[in-house]
Amino acid sequence: MAMPCPIPGCSSRTRPGQLLCGPHWSMVPTELKGRVWSTWRGFTKAKDHQTIMVARQPYLDARAAAISHVANAQAPLL
Repeated sequence: MAMPCPIPGCSSRTRPGQLLCGPHWSMVPTELKGRVWSTWRGFTKAKDHQTIMVARQPYLDARAAAISHVANAQAPLL
């Protein structure tokens, strides 16, 4: 099921497994993309509840950083 891109004002939809729409994902720096992917893999490979909870926060932090980076890059200068 397609979800809306989480960038404010974006009307694009993301495919399952995508964090951002294609144009917005391309705005994420390579290092940060790597952090999102590596923390996602760690989170999805976790088997027990405690490991899942420990692996979850680094992924959420990387995800938030990627979304914030793109949102700030698009923000109009005041």
